[in-house]
Amino acid sequence: MDALGSGKHRLTEAYSWFLAGWAKRLSRKEVAQAFHTTWDHVFSSVERVVVWGRGTRICRVLRRSVLTKLLGSEDTVINAGLSD
Repeated sequence: MDALGSGKHRLTEAYSWFLAGWAKRLSRKEVAQAFHTTWDHVFSSVERVVVWGRGTRICRVLRRSVLTKLLGSEDTVINAGLSD
């Protein structure tokens, strides 16, 4: 299992991030052609990074919610520098 999710991935985590980064600038087809890979690999790389980002966002929201409940108010969380 890797940091971006469960299950097996055919591409390394670093290569997935690399392809996803380029897919922000070029079409998936152009990225695949430029780096001699398949459109499916580019697509799965983008999907993998998006899933990671959603998980990270959910964790931040939960963390802030728990801290707000523990400390009493959202202002306290922000003033204490505990929010993201």
